[in-house]
Amino acid sequence: MEILSMNVVVSAIVDPWVTTLSFVVALAMRIQAGKKKDADARSIYALLAL
Repeated sequence: MEILSMNVVVSAIVDPWVTTLSFVVALAMRIQAGKKKDADARSIYALLAL
C-alpha cells in the first residue's frame, strides 16, 4: 500500500512535467518548421527575382 501511494505522488509530479515538456518540444519543432518554411519562401522569391 505504501508503494502505491508513492507511485501516485511520483506520477502526480512527473505527469505535468512530461506533458509540459512534450508541449514545449512540439512548439519548438513547429517554430523550426515555420522558420524553415520562411527560409524556403525567401529563397524561392530570390530565385524569382533573378
